[in-house]
Amino acid sequence: MAPTGDLRRLGMAAALVFLAATSLGAGGIVLWDWQTPKLPTESAEKRKQKWPIYCYDASNVQRKLDCSYLLELMYDPPDPLAIAWNGGHLHSEGRESSKLAMGDLTCDRFVSKTDTSCVGFTEGTIVNVTHEIPEVSGILTTRITQTFPPGWICADFSECDDETHRTWFLTLYTSIGIPGLVELPASDQYIRCGKADQCFSDNQVFDAHPFPFMAKPKMANAARLLAERYRAAHPGVKLRILDLSLPNGGLMEDNPDGHQWAPPHYWHRVGESVDIGLWAVSDDGQRVDFEPGELVDELAQLVEENDLPLRRVKEAGGNIHFQLKGGLNQ
Repeated sequence: MAPTGDLRRLGMAAALVFLAATSLGAGGIVLWDWQTPKLPTESAEKRKQKWPIYCYDASNVQRKLDCSYLLELMYDPPDPLAIAWNGGHLHSEGRESSKLAMGDLTCDRFVSKTDTSCVGFTEGTIVNVTHEIPEVSGILTTRITQTFPPGWICADFSECDDETHRTWFLTLYTSIGIPGLVELPASDQYIRCGKADQCFSDNQVFDAHPFPFMAKPKMANAARLLAERYRAAHPGVKLRILDLSLPNGGLMEDNPDGHQWAPPHYWHRVGESVDIGLWAVSDDGQRVDFEPGELVDELAQLVEENDLPLRRVKEAGGNIHFQLKGGLNQ
């Protein structure tokens, strides 16, 4: 992607050019760029979007000019409740100040910089801006504004946003998430529980994360079958299926009401993980406890007997954690 300004001297005509391997949007240029959230095993280099910014003379494309630029990275949803934009996080406090939620921004030739913006000059060359994709899913907006030197105007007036025709702008949207996740359905065979220490009935969740039961279809099916097989062996007792993933994956706080934009739910990001509670619930709503290791051993046996595509992983927090075999986390 190369946000560029194509310029001519006053009184001369030319066409504005935006160089990118994608189609242009009408009335402003919009790019939807789907990215997967950052995984703990990935290097920072793999997670970088790079935007070269420059402006040049339309009659001589090799002639780069000195334009000022402003780049702003923001979380600016038209509908804060839309899952595509918020990624399943209905809390927004502190989002724009968190690198986990916004990513890391670096810029060349800047005169001022914050974590989410850069102001500088192209100085007759190419300015390289890099955005490291964050760990939180959702849609981020990037706005780039260039102001041309005195005596130069935008080659295509429709791409400039002021009467002087010296200011060119571009808006990019980066959609971050894991496509294709499905919801673990409600059932009378198990309890879906978003609050590990509190659930005695289905779908008790944090207000900040109302949809924590999303997974890849193979993972959702395996979790469902495991709970149903346990129920068949123990009529009158229901397993508590805890967190899977958020609707678009990405970082998932284990307590979003108290610890926002923070790990440690490292493996609940791609729809391939599930937690099972260490105690169950009887049909009359009573807590069912087990001897140490009893439930873990029985679930491991059910996984093996039913050839479920799950493997147990020890995780801090005290719950029973399974991951999908052969997935992205391997």
